Amino acid sequence: MPPRYHRLCSSELVLAEHTPNPDCLKLHAGRPLGVPFGVDFTEPAAAAASPLAARLFALPGVRRVFLGLDFVSVTKDFEVPWRPLGGLLVDTVGDWLASGEPALARDFVPAAPGPDDPDSARVREIVERDIRPLVAQDGGDVVFLAYRGGTVELSLRGACADCPSARQTLAQGIEVRLRQLVPDLVGVVAR
Repeated sequence: MPPRYHRLCSSELVLAEHTPNPDCLKLHAGRPLGVPFGVDFTEPAAAAASPLAARLFALPGVRRVFLGLDFVSVTKDFEVPWRPLGGLLVDTVGDWLASGEPALARDFVPAAPGPDDPDSARVREIVERDIRPLVAQDGGDVVFLAYRGGTVELSLRGACADCPSARQTLAQGIEVRLRQLVPDLVGVVAR
């Protein structure tokens, strides 16, 4: 389990806490980042769309950066120790907060969801309203992809993407909740 880190930056406290994923830290920015919910960067090249993600990917061992509404989840390579990386992550987010830079480039356009049939729209709304906020508490995100033949297809992001407990989250958390609200549910799969 990674240690906790914090930094007071421009009267804002940046806090880092462990997540269920032992290779991911959730960094609380103390204010909204100004991004749409759930922007996931899985490689440094994609981070050109985000000054914040680019700064984080410049640190050794950073493998994935997820920007939430008011937090950042950073996943490291397995073999990289949290010390000194954890402190560097907190400092980097603190420096970014002090800089006034946007989290995303002005020309960044998030992917828009496709049109839904009424059943898919209902399941998408349940995921947005009931599931995403809960998953965000652990530094992750879940994005609705499709609802076909009673099966919900989701994408796990942030701390949840590579988490050893992702299957448990899907089966015992997300699927249980969806079964309560979607009586014809057959199953839930991650893509």
